[in-house]
Amino acid sequence: MMSLSEAREILKGAKNVIDLGFGEIDFITPKNIRAAAIKALEEGFTHYAMPVEGILELREAIADNLYRENGIKVDPVSEVLVTEGASTAIYVVLLSLLSPKDEVIMTDPCFSVYPQGVKAAGGVPVQLQVKEERGFRIDPEDIEKSITPKTKMIVLVSPDNPTGSALERDDLEAVAEMAVKHNLLVISDEIYEKLTFGGRKHYSIASLEGMKERTITINGFSKAYAMTGLRVGYVATDETLMKKISPLHVQIVTCTNAIGQKAAVEALRGPQNEMKAIWREYEERSNMLADGLNDMPGITCIRPGGSIYVYPNIKSFKMTSGEFSVHIAREANVLVYPATVFGKGGEGYLRVVITTNRDGIYDPKASKGNIVEALERIEKAVKKLKK
Repeated sequence: MMSLSEAREILKGAKNVIDLGFGEIDFITPKNIRAAAIKALEEGFTHYAMPVEGILELREAIADNLYRENGIKVDPVSEVLVTEGASTAIYVVLLSLLSPKDEVIMTDPCFSVYPQGVKAAGGVPVQLQVKEERGFRIDPEDIEKSITPKTKMIVLVSPDNPTGSALERDDLEAVAEMAVKHNLLVISDEIYEKLTFGGRKHYSIASLEGMKERTITINGFSKAYAMTGLRVGYVATDETLMKKISPLHVQIVTCTNAIGQKAAVEALRGPQNEMKAIWREYEERSNMLADGLNDMPGITCIRPGGSIYVYPNIKSFKMTSGEFSVHIAREANVLVYPATVFGKGGEGYLRVVITTNRDGIYDPKASKGNIVEALERIEKAVKKLKK
């Protein structure tokens, strides 16, 4: 399978490249959030941000937001941990809670940090192929069939990277019933919770009966608030589990970015108008890209339930996802990722991003135009294959 680094090497040094591969946010952080960061900097908030678990102001804002919007009630002191981004949160949780040979059920394809993190903890990732006919949502029946005496945990990412699927409440209720029945933990990765499309409502499994004490909710500010470089994420879970997670985090992270934490407080407590406009544009771009790909000969693409990704099916070309991505790169100067970089289950699909850059320059005002031009280039390259 092609790796992410190999995918990016294809167009290294090329000019006029439209990048639809890298999952970066092209909007600048909203003005009020930037202002909060600048204020913190000017006031000298540049020392270690204590306590290590996160400044209380931010943990209180996170707890308030979780209760108000997600129906999850947590204590900000004992049940919220601020981390250096969501990826750090994932590794800390997995390394803290898994024992050697523990099995962890997740999707195939899957955000690569999960199978890698499970292996780093000595565990065994059990990856279940997601099906297009289910909108790429993990099937609770498949989960039930995969549970063994060694199963410790189920990983849910909704909306999902790379497929863009968004779990329904029925899906979560079925998983919750299994988790209680088999005494399993659940990681609920909700980093794209604000980016749900088509009128969908985001649901948090920790809000369901019997799930708070066994769910580890992971989230952050990178995607929803355009704060990728500020590196602020968080873990919210029951105090009993947090007592196992927090000590390792303290040893790994002296403190999370102090300026980023102040900015995150403003992200949650400040006005949301600018971000809401950005979230609406993401949905417009997502539909534009999915529909444009779907109109091409040989490609089918359902509209995603959320996230910043679309997930087209290219199986009709009888090429591997890697071969197809290379063809698009060389013929169209457009970078898309073969979905196989996220697992074997991605064969026959691509991951295409709705946030764009041209020759490494991010300009949100140009993104819709970049998408239109990229679609035109891709269509020409596709028609060459059909001939």
